[in-house]
Amino acid sequence: MNRNIVFILLLTVLTSCNFKNNQSAARPIDDKNKITSPIALMKKMQIALHNKDSNTIANFLIKDSTRTPTMAKALAELIIELKNGSYYQFREQNIKIFKNLDFKLPTGTARIMFDIGMLPSFSTFAENGIYIKDKNKLTYHFSNEKSETTFSINHEMEIKITDDGIKFWPVGIQQSKAIIYTNQIINNLESAITSTSKKFKQQENLDNLIKSAVGETSLTYKKSPANGKIEGRNWKFHSGKAEKGWFAGKYKYLIQLTNLEVENDCEKNINNDYYQLQLRNAGDYNLAYSDCILTIYKKQKDTKETTINTQTIIDGKVSIEIDNNNKFITGKIAGKLDDNNYINGTFTIPICDN
Repeated sequence: MNRNIVFILLLTVLTSCNFKNNQSAARPIDDKNKITSPIALMKKMQIALHNKDSNTIANFLIKDSTRTPTMAKALAELIIELKNGSYYQFREQNIKIFKNLDFKLPTGTARIMFDIGMLPSFSTFAENGIYIKDKNKLTYHFSNEKSETTFSINHEMEIKITDDGIKFWPVGIQQSKAIIYTNQIINNLESAITSTSKKFKQQENLDNLIKSAVGETSLTYKKSPANGKIEGRNWKFHSGKAEKGWFAGKYKYLIQLTNLEVENDCEKNINNDYYQLQLRNAGDYNLAYSDCILTIYKKQKDTKETTINTQTIIDGKVSIEIDNNNKFITGKIAGKLDDNNYINGTFTIPICDN
C-alpha cells in the first residue's frame, strides 16, 4: 500500500476513534504539592490543553542538553495549535489563497505536524495508559481489527522522575530544531498571508518566512569517502545502489548507501544499517526541504525479532551528479541527526535496473 495513503489512513482513524482499551490503566497517586504519577500528569496536561496553557505543558516536558527550554516551549505551543485545530481552521478559511500559492512545508515541519497529529490525546493516555516503570514509559496500545486494513500501534510517553516531580516527552516526536522553526512558521503564517491581497507579495512573504525560520545548515562537505555513525556505531560507505521508480507518488531516484562490501551492488538486498536518499534530479539540495529526503535505517535486535527503525535527517545538504550514459551517480553528502547518527563525505554508486 502507498506509504502516504497509510499515513493518511492512520491519521484519520486515530483522530476519530475514542481509543478505548480493555487493559486496566495505572492509578493516579497525587499529593497536594506536585504530580506524582504519569496518569495524574496526563490529566493535568489535558486540562492545560483545553485552557490553551502552553506554559504548563512546557513546564512538564523533559529538558536536557538536546530538549532545551526553547524547544519545550515551541512543542507545547505546537501541541495546542494543532490539537485544538486553530491552524487547520485558518487553512480552511483561506483555502482559495493557499490553492494559488506554492506552499511547500519543510520536511521537518511536515514530519513534526504529522507526529503531533498521530499523538493520542492526553485524556486517552490518562484513561488507557499503562505505566511501565522499569522502562520509564507510559504506553497506550491502539488496535484496529475491525477495519479492512488491520493494524496496531504502540504510542508511548517517555517518563522521567525529577526533584520537581514527573516530566514527560512524546516518544514519537523527533527531538530536532524542526520543532522550533515549525512553531515559528505557524505563528507567523497568518500575518504573512493576510497582510496583503497581492498574490506575488503573499508568495514572497511565505518564501521569506520559511527561509528565515529554517536557515542554512552549518555542515560542510568532507572530501573523503562517506562515513559517520548509526546509533553510535561507526559506519563507513562501502557499497550502494540507485533505482529509478515511483516513490511516494513521484518519479524519483532511490539511493541506498551501506557499509557492506559486496561484489555486485545491484544484486544485494540491503537490510542492515544504511542511509537512504530520495530525490528527483541531479543538483544541490538543502535537506530541510522535501525535494530531497535523507533517512537513516537502523537495524535493531531484540529477543523475538529483528526490526528496522527509521528517522529523517533534516540538518544537512546533498550534491548529486547523474551519468545516465554510464549509469552511475556520484555525490557529496553531509547530514546530522545527532552525535550518534551522522554521515559526511563522497560516494559513487551504480544506477540499477529494477
